[in-house]
Amino acid sequence: SPAAGLTYPAPLSSTQLNATSTVVGNWSYNPTNGSVLNVGTYTLVGTFTPNDTANYTNATITNTVVVAKGSNNILFGALPIKYVGDAAFNLTATASSGLTVTYTSSNPNVATVLGSLVTIVGEGNTTITASQAGDSDWNAATSVTQTLTVQPALNRGLVAYYPFNGNANDASGNGYDATTTGDPGGALNAVALTQDRLGIGNQAYHFPGRIRWTAWDPVLSNYTSSWMSVPGTGSRLRNLTSFTLSCWIKLYDPINDYGPSRILTNEGDDYSGIRGLGLYYNRNSGFGFGVGWGGGGETSTWSGVPPQAGRFYLVTATYDGTRAAIYVDGQLAASQNVSYPLQSTKDLSIGRHVQGPISNPPGFTGEIVADLDEIRIYSRALSAVEIGQLYQQEAGNLDTDGDG
Repeated sequence: SPAAGLTYPAPLSSTQLNATSTVVGNWSYNPTNGSVLNVGTYTLVGTFTPNDTANYTNATITNTVVVAKGSNNILFGALPIKYVGDAAFNLTATASSGLTVTYTSSNPNVATVLGSLVTIVGEGNTTITASQAGDSDWNAATSVTQTLTVQPALNRGLVAYYPFNGNANDASGNGYDATTTGDPGGALNAVALTQDRLGIGNQAYHFPGRIRWTAWDPVLSNYTSSWMSVPGTGSRLRNLTSFTLSCWIKLYDPINDYGPSRILTNEGDDYSGIRGLGLYYNRNSGFGFGVGWGGGGETSTWSGVPPQAGRFYLVTATYDGTRAAIYVDGQLAASQNVSYPLQSTKDLSIGRHVQGPISNPPGFTGEIVADLDEIRIYSRALSAVEIGQLYQQEAGNLDTDGDG
């Protein structure tokens, strides 16, 4: 009967080359043990040489073996997020056959593929398919697909991004989803979805805070509002050597709100201890940006123009390791030299006025009374040009001069 079959590139072995004799002697084979045969049907020749050549002669037998095509598999890992303007890059899928993998892109408006070289064309998603057709010895491999996501250039370096499109999820892909929380010991006024700067419902969050409260009022100190916290961000923020904070904000009563109030911060529960980064507003000094140092203080940069109630502002702060700057509606408002490494390991808070314990009045208990939207945190300092582009991109048809 035929010898046991092989699947390429398995070598011949004693499973196929297994002739026996009732006479003592030696077998030799052609092809030899260990030979790798291409796909096809082969004749195996076994030659027997007896030890007793006086009484026995050499003998030859034949058999057939069938070699089938080998299995061919593609290894193609997930693709990193790319950005408009990124350089072309090579795909690196491999086939178990060692044969060349070919690629296609489902959306040439996002990216094209020539050989293994991918060229970024525009933002969006495209499916990159890796294929290997096989050859005379290998079966065709099952194609493997991966999604290539190309984001706008302005998204490069995003640590977290909260567009607040019906939820508080992080749209950067880094998984830093925000959750609503509140101080203990008081009535909880929940953060709630509201209209964004363009008047579209459920596309921003309203932070209820408190209007016209007194900093030292023990009754008000027993009540609190809610804010958002972002678990797991503490160590990530501390490791930033440069960064950008950006947020759209509409204030409801900035003149009567005790400040400075925090829009974004990782400074913990009060002014004591290690400080971090913060984006603020103050009824007298406008919007501010603080970079903390390990001794419990910080250097703050203020826009100098008190914010108005009832209109949205885009507030953007940058720090490049040596200089802090704050922009309002895409325009530079103030900057100064700052050189402090971040020290705080506290998680990020959104919309929290963290100044004094609620449970131990007198304390500063109010969170901000504001609508917040399009919160961005970057691991790099955006340029002035990029900040202007961000404002133009997100302002849309927003009435920024109040003339309707």
